[in-house]
Formats: sequence, structure tokens, C-alpha cells
Amino acid sequence: MRRRAVFASMLATVAGIAATFLAMGAVGAATNSTSTPVAVPCSSTGQSCDGTFRQTVTTNSLLVLEFESAWNSCANFSVSFYVDGGLVYSSPVLAPFERTGPVDAGPVSSGSHQLEVRATGVTGGCDDGTLHSWGGRFLVTTGDAVPATPEPTPSDPDPVPPAEPTPLASPSSPDQCTKGGWKSFTAPAFKNQGQCMSYVRRLPPAATE
Repeated sequence: MRRRAVFASMLATVAGIAATFLAMGAVGAATNSTSTPVAVPCSSTGQSCDGTFRQTVTTNSLLVLEFESAWNSCANFSVSFYVDGGLVYSSPVLAPFERTGPVDAGPVSSGSHQLEVRATGVTGGCDDGTLHSWGGRFLVTTGDAVPATPEPTPSDPDPVPPAEPTPLASPSSPDQCTKGGWKSFTAPAFKNQGQCMSYVRRLPPAATE
């Protein structure tokens, strides 16, 4: 019996790896996987344990859940998964060191989500009609949360055009004609630098001082 349980657990592990990779490909995003030890005492009477395991996760839309019962459990039990208070899965009865297999609980909305695992016992072993405790490992795979898209910066509705340089009436020195300066004059206007230089040379001495 123990050998069959171990073999079933190995098959569940292989199936879990395959399902996780399929889910990763479906969303096309990086993933995060956690394995959290679980040990929950029960103070209630009967098989429905009043102890609940809770965990908060953040994801984009990917959410894969799995539970593995403790190898040293003295009683069998089943587990149920809840996401934000809603039931998403109930397992068959798990023997010690047996897994549920991966449970695809997505897609979910991007952001934080509250996960819960609850257990229900069956009579046998140390279970005398009441589940006194349960435990194992809770495995969760999530996707990286999508960062918020920054709001675009509004453009200036009425941009002020750059001020154009004030044209000069006429040159008074040869230096004003060089480096394209001849283009700035309007009275008179010149076709090239040479015309501008000739104009300055013909000015009376008093105009070039």
C-alpha cells in the first residue's frame, strides 16, 4: 500500500511539472514558485477541521495550486482550495506523502489574492472520528505581476514658436558679412557674401567706424 502511494506521488510530481510548464507557456511570462510547510491543529470535534491554512500571493493571471500531505501523517484526509473565499478544488482522500496534483486556479485578476487550504479527515489511523491535526506542503506557482502603464505626459496644446532673429537693415563692417551673416540684411539684401563685402567697402569712412 505504501509503495503504491509513493508511486502515485511520483506520477503526480511529473504531472505537476508538465502542467506548470503548460501554464507558463499560456501566459508567456516569468513565474514564481513557492513551497510552504503546513502544520494545522484542529480544536473542533468531527472530521471537518476548524483550522485553516492561509497565504497571500500576487500574480498577473497565472495561479497553480498543489498540496502534498506529510510523510509522517498518522491519518488520511482530503483538502479543499479556496481563492478569495471561493472554492476552486476539493481533493480525494490523501494518504501520507501523496499529492493532489497541480490545480489550475487561473486565470485570476492581476494583483493580490487570499488563498486558503482546509482539510476533512476520515476515520482510521490516529483519526478516531475526529481529525486532530493535518499538514504537509502547499505549492503555489504565480506569474510576475504586470507593472502599471504610466500615464502619457500631455503635450503643450499651444506651443510658443521660437522667436526669429530681428533682421538687420545693412552691414557696417566686413565681419558682419561672413559666416552667413550676409543673409540677415534686408536693406539692401544680398545674393552672396561677396556682394555684402563690396557694399561695406563702398561705405564712407564714417559709416564703418
